[in-house]
Amino acid sequence: MNQDCIFCEIVEGDAPAWKVYEDEHFVAFLNINPATKGHILVVPKEHYPQLLDLPEHELKHIMKVVQEVADSVIEATDADGFNVLQSNNPVAGQEIFHMHFHIIPRYHGDSVEIDWEEGELSEEEAEDLLKGIKDCM
Repeated sequence: MNQDCIFCEIVEGDAPAWKVYEDEHFVAFLNINPATKGHILVVPKEHYPQLLDLPEHELKHIMKVVQEVADSVIEATDADGFNVLQSNNPVAGQEIFHMHFHIIPRYHGDSVEIDWEEGELSEEEAEDLLKGIKDCM
């Protein structure tokens, strides 16, 4: 547990949360600052700062939890779709440094925007990226 982490406080029961799911390793709860109605956070009970810190066996389990919770929240809210978001480090928008997934129900006409300007990838850039990534794997 990290003493300065609100998600660790929620896991320990020291901070309130509207939990929709809990098991031995993970907890899911309503976001107090939701992007849309039904916005859920899924977090591991163990403190891991980012996705790359999460052990493989827990990654497999958390994705099953994300899928199950997403299915339930979409049915309960009658949403038209959903996004699953996960950010790592401040440059990517991470504000709480306890790895977590957002499940954001989407509704026709909602105000949520996930947008970027499309770039271009040249053949040479693609080849360089492929080589670099494969060399690191």
